[in-house]
Amino acid sequence: QTTSCHPIAEAFDTAETTDVSIADCVVDQVAHRKQAVIEVIQQTNGSGWIVTNEELNATKTLVKKETNLDISLNSALSVAGLQKAIQHDWMWNGPEAC
Repeated sequence: QTTSCHPIAEAFDTAETTDVSIADCVVDQVAHRKQAVIEVIQQTNGSGWIVTNEELNATKTLVKKETNLDISLNSALSVAGLQKAIQHDWMWNGPEAC
């Protein structure tokens, strides 16, 4: 989730809160099912990550450089989350969804 809206990821990650994100994806600021979603994430050994605008731009640039794909900032958000998981030494032994 972004630094401007991270009601679920804040249970797993810390970051500054900003007023604006450069990603304009659909957001759920109210998060009525927040606790239920957090419990499922914990039960399945998952996590959530908070991504800054700088990380979004860096990820978009990296994907363009490595794949020649011009992805949206919303797409970069999922890839940046995967990058944060790798940086935090997360391991998995199956498919990973972004």
